[in-house]
Amino acid sequence: MLLGIASTFAHALELPQLTGRVVDEAGIISPEAKTKLESKLAAHEDLTSNQLVVATVRSLQGTSIEDYANQLFRAWKLGQAKTNNGVLLLVAPNERKVRIEVGYGLEGTLTDALSKVIITAAIAPKFKAGDFAGGIEAGTDAVIGTLAGDTEWQERAKVREESDAGSYQDMIVPLIVIAFILVFFMMSARRAAQQGGTRTYHRTRNGRWIIVPGPTWGGGGGGWSGGGSGDWGGGAMSLITDDERRQIAEAIRAAEATTSGEIVCVVMRAASDYRSVPLLWAALLALAWPWPLIAWTSLSAHTIHVTQLVVFALLAIVLSFSAWRFRLVPRPVKRRRARQAAREQFFAQGLRRTKERSGVLIFVAEAEHYAEILVDDGIAAKVDNDAWREALACLADGLREGRPAAGMTGAIALCAPLLANHFPRSATDTNELPDKVVVI
Repeated sequence: MLLGIASTFAHALELPQLTGRVVDEAGIISPEAKTKLESKLAAHEDLTSNQLVVATVRSLQGTSIEDYANQLFRAWKLGQAKTNNGVLLLVAPNERKVRIEVGYGLEGTLTDALSKVIITAAIAPKFKAGDFAGGIEAGTDAVIGTLAGDTEWQERAKVREESDAGSYQDMIVPLIVIAFILVFFMMSARRAAQQGGTRTYHRTRNGRWIIVPGPTWGGGGGGWSGGGSGDWGGGAMSLITDDERRQIAEAIRAAEATTSGEIVCVVMRAASDYRSVPLLWAALLALAWPWPLIAWTSLSAHTIHVTQLVVFALLAIVLSFSAWRFRLVPRPVKRRRARQAAREQFFAQGLRRTKERSGVLIFVAEAEHYAEILVDDGIAAKVDNDAWREALACLADGLREGRPAAGMTGAIALCAPLLANHFPRSATDTNELPDKVVVI
């Protein structure tokens, strides 16, 4: 007969007394439900000798439900002494905790996996609906059925274990993809840092060449002004050959023979690598990817999430190839970056350091189809910007026709008299900068 005297004290916890097969300290079980439960538990014990007790408590007294259940199980000495076949179903409604504590003799039948499934599938749903008595009864029936050999809960536990194992395996793909994305971002950020800053550019209106004054450089060092800029349109320009480089260098020497000014030509393959653009497009398309899948398929949220990550990774890789990358960059972005690159090259090539501030930069960005002529403030103060229009038009025509060397040599020849008129060459003049075209 299961009506023993419980232990009086265990690890400072005030444990309830064992007064029957159902101990409802929390007061959540109606008298009718309690009587029904006790009948089921008594019948099971008479049939199997397994001692199953249901207990509800007002508080766990600051300890975990695992520790409380273990101490209560030991204090009540549940199960037969020789077989240790006791089971405790403990409910702490105020802490929203449930525990099935099992004696050693029944652990092979009522496993931890089975106990978790019973709590999740049988007890918790009714508790969430506010039906504590119904949840306890459903849990009791599931425990009794499992101990009696019912295979339903064993099958549920097997499915749960397989599902948990599959979930861990499924996480491998997203983790690999996320790691790849992080590495990709870090490499892109490193490249951007090595470039030394953001680049921007400019354009023309309605295909006409517009002479645009450059910005003023503050800080007491004087200002500098641009001669003009424009987009030449048409197809891509092939980078100049060695013979064309020599032609341009000879044109620079011929021009500087009449002036103390300095002329430098710079041709850039691209003003920027635009590494962030593919990532932006990949992110936007990946964000849109789930919508058709949600609308037209029954795929799980996990599967959609994995495919979304895969789509982002694949697009980020494919769109990073230069053939695609430059097509995805908006034209205003290309022009801003090319324009800023021209100003950076003006300083990088030493044109700001000429003695009379009479440097002239003829700049071309191939990928952006951008051309610009920049002049230092010494010459800008004496030559109006409109005077550079013809030189810029000549440069643009050569680029548009696929004859970059002709365009540059023509522009140099037109710049020479503008410099010679205001900065004529004297016997003491020295060549301050190399006479060559710089290809970057």
